[in-house]
Amino acid sequence: MLKRKLHEFFVKRSEEKKFCLSLPWMKRLTFLFGLLLFFQCSPKTPVAPSWNTKLTIPLVKKSYDMLTLIEKMDEPSLKSDSLGNLFFHIKEDLDTIRLLGRLVCDSVTKNFKDTLGTIKITPSESKQVIFSITDFYLGGAGEVPPGSVTIEVDLDTFTSFYQVSIKKGYATLIVVNHLGFDLDSLKFDIIDKISSETLKTSIIPGGIQDNDSIIQKLTFVDEAFFNQLAIRVSAHTPGGFLSSLEDKYFSFDFSLDSLMITRGIAKVPSFDLTKEEEMVLPSDHIIDSAKVRTGSLFLDLYNFTNILAQIEAFFPEFEKNGEILKASRIIPATGHSDLELSLNGYSFKPLSGSSIKAQIKIQTNGSDDKLVFFSSSDSVTLSADLSEITFSQISGRLEPTVVDIGEIQRDLDLPLGFENAHIKNANLSLDIHNGVNFPADLSVTIQGDKGQRLELFGDIEAGTPWATAVTTIQEDDLDPLLDPVPQEITVTGKATCGDGISSGTVNEEDFFFGEIEITSPLELILDSCQVQMDADSYNVNDDVKSLIEDQVNSSQMITKIESHLPLDAKVLIFVSKNKESIFSDPDLVIGPLDVPRGELDHNGLVVNSRTSESTIGLDHEELQVFRNSPFYIAGKFDFHGTNGNMVKAKAEDFIQITSYVEVEVKNKRD
Repeated sequence: MLKRKLHEFFVKRSEEKKFCLSLPWMKRLTFLFGLLLFFQCSPKTPVAPSWNTKLTIPLVKKSYDMLTLIEKMDEPSLKSDSLGNLFFHIKEDLDTIRLLGRLVCDSVTKNFKDTLGTIKITPSESKQVIFSITDFYLGGAGEVPPGSVTIEVDLDTFTSFYQVSIKKGYATLIVVNHLGFDLDSLKFDIIDKISSETLKTSIIPGGIQDNDSIIQKLTFVDEAFFNQLAIRVSAHTPGGFLSSLEDKYFSFDFSLDSLMITRGIAKVPSFDLTKEEEMVLPSDHIIDSAKVRTGSLFLDLYNFTNILAQIEAFFPEFEKNGEILKASRIIPATGHSDLELSLNGYSFKPLSGSSIKAQIKIQTNGSDDKLVFFSSSDSVTLSADLSEITFSQISGRLEPTVVDIGEIQRDLDLPLGFENAHIKNANLSLDIHNGVNFPADLSVTIQGDKGQRLELFGDIEAGTPWATAVTTIQEDDLDPLLDPVPQEITVTGKATCGDGISSGTVNEEDFFFGEIEITSPLELILDSCQVQMDADSYNVNDDVKSLIEDQVNSSQMITKIESHLPLDAKVLIFVSKNKESIFSDPDLVIGPLDVPRGELDHNGLVVNSRTSESTIGLDHEELQVFRNSPFYIAGKFDFHGTNGNMVKAKAEDFIQITSYVEVEVKNKRD
């Protein structure tokens, strides 16, 4: 009965601890125990035997190929294709660059000056003088002897002017002879009474017969005179017979018909002046039509005359809601006015393609009955200041227009350890999407944060906003940019649209945008990088927990690693009661364990694996973490650099890790 109970006890304990005890061994134990009972004269209380045995606690058995490692790196720049080929890939979108505010025409100033020049006045004043017979002949009726006479008489003062300088003037002299005898010689002198200068001498050839009249047209050129004139008459008669002295006289009428005044004091009549001017745009755009988003035309109007003037300016090439752009101001004598004309929203259709035409009209009401000073150099001046115009649309031939690409900064999401990697055999593609209806020349500079610099140039095809043209610029020599790989890039540059020859339409909302894509087979020179193994949970049964609590003689952790990777590595294994803090505050750290890389051929490819094994002793305190239910195990691979040598990674490259704890315990339980 006792033998059976002992047998059941040991079998039960063996099963709980998962010991593998053979039946022969049990028989020998039973036999020995029976001998002890036999040789005892007085049997003692039974005591369970004790012995040492080894327990194995499996921990990790995982294999990571390169695809899995890349997935665990969770690095968007490391990818694989459908064939399992590994490659390094970075794709960054560049900011959209719109032409908003870039379709501009610089400011320009133009002075339109219109001098009054000569003005025409028509005094409409006739001065009549009548001479009696006694002014020519002092005798009585009867035979008149031959004789000569000179008579000077003042004309009434002209009221339409005081003093004038004329470029040209016209006068009419009407002579009537009712003296009763002929005058065979007749001369008139027009005299300025104030200056005593003779302005005009008029000789009537053959004189004038009795009862006859003569109309004489007089022309004055470049004369200056006052409004007080006199006429000197010089005449000769061959003689004749007078039957009576009654109703005998000699008369003339003198009138100033028109005077082209260059300077003077006069009654200035109303007059109109019209002038067309041109303002050349400071741009080489040949504009068929355009729409103005913002702009202003500032006008300064000056009236440098002594008469009131109305100034009108028309700009027929600017139109809005069916109305052309215009301005009108009444400017008093020697006055000034300024105004601003907004060009916002106007359409612009220049006739010449590169200038603005202005029509200026000046109207005056004259000085009425007032005498005012006048000079032909008096002017009406219009100063036009065209601000910078921003167009929302231009149709025509666009001059080379530079669209600057401001600093665009991008952080490259590199895998940990790739900061000093040297990517080889890489290719860069710069895709430029052009929504502008003009071709462009592109110049782009890409700078890295470690002084790397790459310049790209290319011609960009014209497109439209609804059908962008994509131009790809390829570059295979990326050593200046990827040696080493930058963590941050800055893109600057410019796109020059238009060539002054090609025609098209461009809008301010038209745009460029780009994508930079760097692709390389996973061939690189690397410093170091890290990969974490996921934390897994484990449990041991209660019997094992009891054994490792206080019956451990010794324990050790054995780790076997097979590497088919092109990089040397170190492995750290973390054991923790808390999953969340397993990497930051583990309860047990094993390692770092050195893992040699696989055997490489001359191309940097792994041809054979290398295996390493390490045994790390654990003390009693370290072993207690395995009593937790559950406990967690994770790890981290620290891959070394390549020492300046280029290596290549393949999808089938792998690293395999097997780890377990081996514990020697002493069984001494009842």
